[in-house]
Amino acid sequence: MKGNFSKTDLLKIFKEYGLISIGGLMYSFAWTSILIPAGVMGGGLNGIGLLIYYATGGTDGGIPLGVTFLVLNAVLVGVASLLISLKFGAKTIYAIGFISVAMAVMQQAVPGNVLGLADDKLLSAILGGALAGAGISICFTQGGSTGGTDIIALIINKYKTVSYGKVLMLCDLIIIGCSLFIFKNITSVIYGYVMVAVFGYTIDAVMAGNRQSAQILIVSPKYDQIAERIFSEMHRGVTLLDGEGWYTKTPTKVVMVVCRKNETGILFRVIKEVDPHAFMTFGSVMGVYGLGFEALKKYPPEIVRRRGASDLRTICGGVDSEESRPTCPFPARQSAASGLQRPERDHGRHAIPRPAGKEDTCLRPAPLVPKRFPCRNESRHG
Repeated sequence: MKGNFSKTDLLKIFKEYGLISIGGLMYSFAWTSILIPAGVMGGGLNGIGLLIYYATGGTDGGIPLGVTFLVLNAVLVGVASLLISLKFGAKTIYAIGFISVAMAVMQQAVPGNVLGLADDKLLSAILGGALAGAGISICFTQGGSTGGTDIIALIINKYKTVSYGKVLMLCDLIIIGCSLFIFKNITSVIYGYVMVAVFGYTIDAVMAGNRQSAQILIVSPKYDQIAERIFSEMHRGVTLLDGEGWYTKTPTKVVMVVCRKNETGILFRVIKEVDPHAFMTFGSVMGVYGLGFEALKKYPPEIVRRRGASDLRTICGGVDSEESRPTCPFPARQSAASGLQRPERDHGRHAIPRPAGKEDTCLRPAPLVPKRFPCRNESRHG
């Protein structure tokens, strides 16, 4: 039944939510025990929370960071649900709630300068950004999210054709820049940008490491046993390639496997147990798309709406049909001599006559010839 969970499923759920909790604790500790004591700003909703915290008194009774984080996320989740019908999963809701509670508790219970880094702003910005980035990355790898300015980027991207990354960068620039009006010095802004850079770099490094894949080629007379064990134990697809030894002229099969790098240990163990003398090559793969790996992104719908189907056919290399030709906006007139219809004006289009009785349509525009720029070795005046 759909509602029944096996022991394996329950262990998987506990593992995922446990790792999200660990990531949330790391993220909360970075903000409450490293960045806030050193007076280092940051981006995202926590950056807004810090601005509110310091503007309302800071250590003398300012609004706690966890409260601001929860309230702002709740508002953004509600707005996103209404405007773009965005559905938020249980893991995202759990991550937002857990981090809010963890921040509120840590800010009150954990000593502010527990690591003794309050006087070293640069080290605090680097260490805090790295720890916060690692914590968020753990949440991401388990399917969780912390909302924040990501939701703002999704809302803006629905109505404006703006890059998702540019929206996030602009939000961080504005939020950190506003700290200049509170701290009254440029150093807080600079250290805030350092923190954001380290934060983003850490997320990219952790996520890239989690998604890195490897391609292994295996040459062995026991290729069928190796392929069967890889398929049954690792649940990875196997491809058999035809090969031939140059010296022996003996036909053979080459086993090709693509898997995550963190699975290569299991793969090597399987190969060694079947054939310790197997010949293998191991190579890193930059990108893998398909079942079990990354999914290919569809063509952005806003591009479809903005550029139209004819442009997409040109981009995709397709050929349009009779039905796909656009309707002519100009009235047609009947030519008594030829019995053909043609538009009143072609406005630069190549008007090819169409048989009478057919729906009057403008034919395709002449193909645009791209402007040719001279090569480096050519003269612009030659």
